[in-house]
Amino acid sequence: MSLFSPSKNKNNITHYSLIFDIGSSTIAGALVVFPENLEPCILYTKRIPMAYQQELNFERFLNVMIATLSLVVDDIAKNGHELLKTVGSHPNDAQDVFCVFSSPWYISQTKTISLNQEKPLLISGRFIDDLVKRSAEQFKTSSRARESLQIENNAELIEERIIEIKLNGYETTNPHGKLANKVELALYTSMISKEVKERVTKVVSDTFHEKALEFHSFALSMFSSIRDTYPSIREYLIFDFGGEITDVSIIRSGVLSQTVSFPFGSNVLIRKISHLLNTVPEEAISQLSLYLKKELHDTKIIKLEEALLNIEKEWVTMVGQLLKNLSVDLPLPQTIFHTTSNDLNQIFVTFMGKDSFCSSAMNPDKFTLISLQSNNLNIFCTYTPHIAQDLFLGLEAAFIEKVKTSKSNRLMPTLA
Repeated sequence: MSLFSPSKNKNNITHYSLIFDIGSSTIAGALVVFPENLEPCILYTKRIPMAYQQELNFERFLNVMIATLSLVVDDIAKNGHELLKTVGSHPNDAQDVFCVFSSPWYISQTKTISLNQEKPLLISGRFIDDLVKRSAEQFKTSSRARESLQIENNAELIEERIIEIKLNGYETTNPHGKLANKVELALYTSMISKEVKERVTKVVSDTFHEKALEFHSFALSMFSSIRDTYPSIREYLIFDFGGEITDVSIIRSGVLSQTVSFPFGSNVLIRKISHLLNTVPEEAISQLSLYLKKELHDTKIIKLEEALLNIEKEWVTMVGQLLKNLSVDLPLPQTIFHTTSNDLNQIFVTFMGKDSFCSSAMNPDKFTLISLQSNNLNIFCTYTPHIAQDLFLGLEAAFIEKVKTSKSNRLMPTLA
């Protein structure tokens, strides 16, 4: 039953939230209502591209992100009011605000904590919290965290989420009060820099006063929805193509084992095409768009394909080495889920479908490529009529509903 069918009563709306999707090339916002006994429903969305930078400078990049976020926040506050009247609410009635970051704004790790004891251990909330706290603090003070976040002691933890718990080798969703000699806990932790957190908080709080802000990473949101939608697939890779960064996650035995990033997204593609064709970014984007639509003039196709071939060799070599590093102990999974945040990212998907990509990753067979799309991925979320189905916001809305149900024990449940 639809949220907006005539038989629905406004009183069935338990609450609504704001979601802000903070990427490396676009910023988006959404109003999401949470009806009783129904999936979250996205009422309104707004996505604005960040200003393109010919040369990437991190401080300028951060300023552009904040400026774009301000525009999105203003749009949600202004245009969301009338829409919320249909469910009897107002923008200032939002219970909470969720900010979900893509790379390069956060870093993460998944750590497996294993304990073996001769005498059985009593698994309590305090016992689990102590394990989580020690692991998170170690990550926060690690050399990788300091290097990635640029400034020592500038790391802010945003997520400490238990992906899986096993007691005596058996997975459980309710470990509390049980006895076990062997405990295995897969813990996902993510962090952002203090400066990014403070500046994002100020932009949102200046408009939506005194709202509780929560911060999350997109990699965990995406993994969560794939896990629930494809429960039978336990081994796979995820490629999240962004503007400046591409994230690659590897899932082993149903657990998000590792996420790594490399600096090659659609904006990097544009810069390289502009350089190789000796043209301006706008012309490079136009040629690439026409090429993907098979509408580019024959006289320009040859030069563009020569440029793309050079870029393909560079990209395949870079990603191939990354995948080799992920498969030191075990062979790579044969399934790849991938996003396409814009049409230009189809270029990278084309690269992945070629034999050269498999050879570079030392994979004997071609990978099975699955594109994540709102219209074919069951993400446990609905959209109001006439609203564009934004994949990223949909994934995040479904994930946030699960976060709301599991705050008390840190364990991330499934909705399947």
